[in-house]
Amino acid sequence: MKAADRNARTSVATLIALATLLTSCGLLEPSGTLTITIQPGDSNPTTSVTGPNFSYLGTFDGNFSITVPAGSYSLYTEAEGYEPYRRNGRIDPNENVELTITLREQLHATFDYFTVTRYETARIDMYGLNSEQNVGNTTIHARCIEDGYPNLETDFEGWQVIVPTEQRRATLHLAGGFPYFTSNTVRCSFWGRASGRDVIIDRR
Repeated sequence: MKAADRNARTSVATLIALATLLTSCGLLEPSGTLTITIQPGDSNPTTSVTGPNFSYLGTFDGNFSITVPAGSYSLYTEAEGYEPYRRNGRIDPNENVELTITLREQLHATFDYFTVTRYETARIDMYGLNSEQNVGNTTIHARCIEDGYPNLETDFEGWQVIVPTEQRRATLHLAGGFPYFTSNTVRCSFWGRASGRDVIIDRR
């Protein structure tokens, strides 16, 4: 065996022995390793891992490993165009936990325009609603504010089957808040839920 190899192995053995001694004396916190694979590999995700006494944030593609203190941890991964991923877990001292995260494409729908009723029970009609994805049966929500009444919100709810093959109309009825609109401009934000997943809804 070459002298360089012997020295390298001796150094590694010394470091392991030192780490064991420091851990047993309470001077080095016990730790484990998270080995994480994120798919698709080119999604450019941002991943945070936090625990009671640590916080980690990084941007990696494919595979990466981090050393974290033993105990509980929370993992959060997000990438543009994909649904966020969340996980809570626990890692024991010297444990290597392997995680494979498959990000799901964010559901997204668009519409052409909407109209509102005025001086009667509030209602919204959305026109040209569709998606490039087969979103399916979707509960649609809206929250609106009328110019001149910034502190009065009106909430709506309705449903529609959103498909890529045709544009559809959806009617949303009053779900809470201010019950009617005057002649002022009404500004609304829209979102939905389909099969337990969030749906981003934007105006084209």
